[in-house]
Amino acid sequence: MAGKRGSLASWLKPAPKKAVKSKKTPSSGSYESIRSRKYQKEWEREAFFRGWLTENPSGAAANKGAKCTVCDRPLRAHHADLVRHANNPTHIKNMEGQRTNMRLDTMGVQRVGDDRKAIDLQLAVHVVVHSGLRTVDHLTELLKQVGKGSPLENLKLHRTKLSKLVVNVIAPVMLANLVQDIGTSTFSLIIDESTDISTTKFLAVMIKFYSNSDNKIKTEFLGLLEVYRATANALWTSLKEYLIKLGLDYKNQCTGLGTDGASTLCGGNHSVFVLMRAEFPGNRRQL
Repeated sequence: MAGKRGSLASWLKPAPKKAVKSKKTPSSGSYESIRSRKYQKEWEREAFFRGWLTENPSGAAANKGAKCTVCDRPLRAHHADLVRHANNPTHIKNMEGQRTNMRLDTMGVQRVGDDRKAIDLQLAVHVVVHSGLRTVDHLTELLKQVGKGSPLENLKLHRTKLSKLVVNVIAPVMLANLVQDIGTSTFSLIIDESTDISTTKFLAVMIKFYSNSDNKIKTEFLGLLEVYRATANALWTSLKEYLIKLGLDYKNQCTGLGTDGASTLCGGNHSVFVLMRAEFPGNRRQL
């Protein structure tokens, strides 16, 4: 029994404590205990650490297994130390500066090369000129299939992107080229007011001029203006502001105005035509 009790006593002995590494600090000369811990990848998903915490493999031997990418500072891989660093005023200030200068690739926006942009723009122009916007959805998938191994394999162009390219990229460039082609040449305007199914009023504007680049008389679409009222004053104000915005000198360059029979556009007493002619120089008011 004694032997059994002895073996039982030895079995009930507490497990030996793990050895704790210690190092001597240069300032005090005393030894302080340091527990080396392994960097936990899941820390990067915590709200406190998201956006700045990363592993520092080169500093693991010196118990600096973590790193703040914003402060460019190695840190101990201890959760409490990392929280303490997150609340540090210097770190908070650096994080504020980081948020105001965030890169697009950190916000989920993918950078696209110039070759991809050129393909998108060429295809967008082709679709707009030769077919309807809806065809681009099928055309894109078809080109991706037949273009495997080429830049077309990664083509990403559908109706939403196509419409944004037309409105924000292609149309402004074409309009700027048109105004440049007009230059100081004289021109005449063709206008018509219309109301769509949602009762929104628009003023369509065409321009007829002599093209110096093509050496011929051309009639081009100049713009579609949304107007709040279809009165003569409102229509003329919108048209005048648009011409000034484009840099077209209507007072000295405009030689004619074409409209339908609407009294607000060409009436003899109070119309867009009368208001426009009233702003012409004295020697041109008889046009």
